[in-house]
Amino acid sequence: MWEIGVECAAVLVKLNELIERCAVNEVIHVISDDRTADIEMERWSDQTGQAVLESRKEGKLTHFIVKKVK
Repeated sequence: MWEIGVECAAVLVKLNELIERCAVNEVIHVISDDRTADIEMERWSDQTGQAVLESRKEGKLTHFIVKKVK
């Protein structure tokens, strides 16, 4: 998911929709430039029970690897 210029709350809505269509153990690569993305993704993971396997910064972008676990 390439989500540059999109507020993290909107990204999470799209991520929820996409992850519903995924099979268990599938992964999604999310790229965001939202400054609060780290905090929001951690909160999202806690609330949904889905796994954030990796989080890394590249300049102003943050990359997340998310795995559907249930």
